[in-house]
Amino acid sequence: MSGDCRLRNDWDVVADQSNLLGLGRFDARLLGVDITVRRQARGGFGVVRNDTGGLLDL
Repeated sequence: MSGDCRLRNDWDVVADQSNLLGLGRFDARLLGVDITVRRQARGGFGVVRNDTGGLLDL
């Protein structure tokens, strides 16, 4: 979890809703870490670290 906190403080992830219209998600690689940005059912976006599966609280 501490790795996720450091990651959250080092990066600003911004997603445009139009990028999520088709699949509801897109994959990205930032500073060597694979992430997935997903549209949440309750609204807003979620960012998941693919290596740990942990949801980042942005």
